[in-house]
Amino acid sequence: MFKRKPKRRELVKKRSIIPGVLKKIAITILVLVMLAGIAGVIYTYLNGRKEPPLLQNDAITKEVPKITHTLPAENAKEGVALVMLTSPVKAGENATMSVRTNARSKCLIEVKYGTVASKDSGLTPKYADDFGSASWTWTVEPTVPAGKHDATVTCVYNGRSGVYAAHFEVQR
Repeated sequence: MFKRKPKRRELVKKRSIIPGVLKKIAITILVLVMLAGIAGVIYTYLNGRKEPPLLQNDAITKEVPKITHTLPAENAKEGVALVMLTSPVKAGENATMSVRTNARSKCLIEVKYGTVASKDSGLTPKYADDFGSASWTWTVEPTVPAGKHDATVTCVYNGRSGVYAAHFEVQR
C-alpha cells in the first residue's frame, strides 16, 4: 500500500544515466560529422588533382572549319517570309520588321498609314545578308491615327521578285 521512498543513491543513479547517454550520443554525432567533413575535403583534394583527359593529336592540330555561305542559284525562286513585325505599336514609338529571303537580294519596304506612305529615314532599300535576313526599324509618326496599317516588303534577286504584305496595329 505504501510506496517505498527511493533511496538517495537510486535517485542519483537515475538522474546521471540520462545525461550520460545524451553526452555519448552528442559525442558520436560530432565525431561522425567531423569524419564526413574530413572525407569531403580529401575527396575534393583528390578529384582536383586529376589531369584532364588528353585530346587526340588530330583534334589539337585541326583548325575549326570556316563557315562559308553560298549564293542561291541564278534561277532560284525569290520568296519573302516574315520573321518579325512589331504590333501593336504606339504612335511616336519605333516599329521593326524583319524578313527572310535569298541571300543578297535587294529588298524595299513601303509603310502606308491609310493612303499616305511613310517617309521615315529607316525605310531605305537594303540588301539581305549572307543568311538572307533583312530588317528595318522606323518611327511611327505621332500623328498617325490608331488602327491597322500596311507594311509591304519586295525583294528582287536576278530579275525574280517576291513580296510580303503585312498589317500592323497602331495604338494611341
